[in-house]
Amino acid sequence: SLLNKEDKIGATIHIIDSEEIDTGPIIGSVSIPANPKMSLVRNIFSVYKSGIPYLSAIISSIAKNESIALSPQNNGTYYSFPTIHDIAKFRELGLFFYENGDHQKIIRSIYEEP
Repeated sequence: SLLNKEDKIGATIHIIDSEEIDTGPIIGSVSIPANPKMSLVRNIFSVYKSGIPYLSAIISSIAKNESIALSPQNNGTYYSFPTIHDIAKFRELGLFFYENGDHQKIIRSIYEEP
C-alpha cells in the first residue's frame, strides 16, 4: 500500500478453504489510513492492532454458533513479501521498512489507553 501511495492499508479476515492465499470467502476486513511517515512495520502493526477487536468478536460469534455473513472474494490486492525491486523503489520514495526504535514504539502502543 505504501509503495503504491495508497491512502489506506488493511487486512482481510477470511475462511481458509484451500492451500492458496486469500481465496476463501471473506468474513470482514479492517483498514486504516496509511501513514508514510511511519515505517512499514509500524503501519502493519497498526492494522493488526485495529483488527484485533473485530477478530475477537468474530471468534466469539463462532464459539456461540452464531451465523457469520460471508462475502465472495472480489479480486482485492494482495501484497506479498517485497522483491529486491520493491525495496529499491521503497527507498527511492524515502520510505522505511523499519526504523530504529520501532519495537519500543510498538510495545508502548500496546499499553496505551484507546
